[in-house]
Amino acid sequence: MTPSDHPLHGESPDCFRDAQEKLRDTRRLNLYRFLRPAIPTGTNELIIDGQSIVDFSSNDYLGLARHPRLAEAAALAALQQGAGAGASRLISGSRTIHTELEADLAEWKGTPGTLVFSSGYLANIGVVQALSRRADGKHIPIFFDRLVHASLIDAVRLSGSPWRTFHHNDCERLEQLLQRLPTSASSPTALIITEGVFSMDGDLPPLTDLLNLCERFNALLLLDDAHGTGTMGENGRGTADHAGVTGHPHLIQTGTLSKALGSQGGFVAGPQVLMELLINHARSFIFDTALAPPSAAAALEALRILRAEPDRVEQLRNNLRRLRENLRD
Repeated sequence: MTPSDHPLHGESPDCFRDAQEKLRDTRRLNLYRFLRPAIPTGTNELIIDGQSIVDFSSNDYLGLARHPRLAEAAALAALQQGAGAGASRLISGSRTIHTELEADLAEWKGTPGTLVFSSGYLANIGVVQALSRRADGKHIPIFFDRLVHASLIDAVRLSGSPWRTFHHNDCERLEQLLQRLPTSASSPTALIITEGVFSMDGDLPPLTDLLNLCERFNALLLLDDAHGTGTMGENGRGTADHAGVTGHPHLIQTGTLSKALGSQGGFVAGPQVLMELLINHARSFIFDTALAPPSAAAALEALRILRAEPDRVEQLRNNLRRLRENLRD
């Protein structure tokens, strides 16, 4: 049998009939997704189906993904270090470009340490999984805002911990859930999860109130700041900086390098002991090939540009004000 005669090149084999039925249901519900070719033009416009459109759906908030300095940094890193890292950092060593990026991110975020992952999705998976069990092997309860990102929901499900959602930004309900738990001085009572800027609604969490609850009940707060990194706070340092809670001992931050920073990858920011825990217990770090050197170099260059050009963040805020005013009109 030649490859062209194989059933997979024609009709789907019987073992995929269920998949076909699921896709038919998806179409009936008008939820069917497909990939449409998009041709970038070098600006914020794309060519889709032969038409030039303005891209308002991108997360490239500061326009850095198209910045020539990021492209040059990525190209130089690819030439000098290769297109990919080749293995986990625990297998073939930790490269200088990764440690330089982590040091810059830690300084920018105002935390003792950071650890870089190959995507923000994997950073969320890794930190939740690593924190979901106590040293005695018992699971830690997890409470999360019902509007958090899919990566966090997947992380919670994969962790095996008991979990409950609470209504969006509802600290009163969260307090009721925490009151039912036994407290412990030596280990966290619970892991609470929220976002910095909620990706669909664009609003912010009550960080001060959430951290007050963490202090009262000895809980940890995980803040996914994917959309706040580069957009909120002084010079884009993030939502924690905006709320004045940077460095809070109960706060852990995750973020991505693929939105405002214009590159690819993710990170966790927090105390150094957390970084050591992740290196030893976060499976999405241990068993994943390290972030590609070109992506790390581009993200590092983006941080340098932000330091030198703080007006980029202010321009974003001006654009937002202009958009809101025109939409109201």
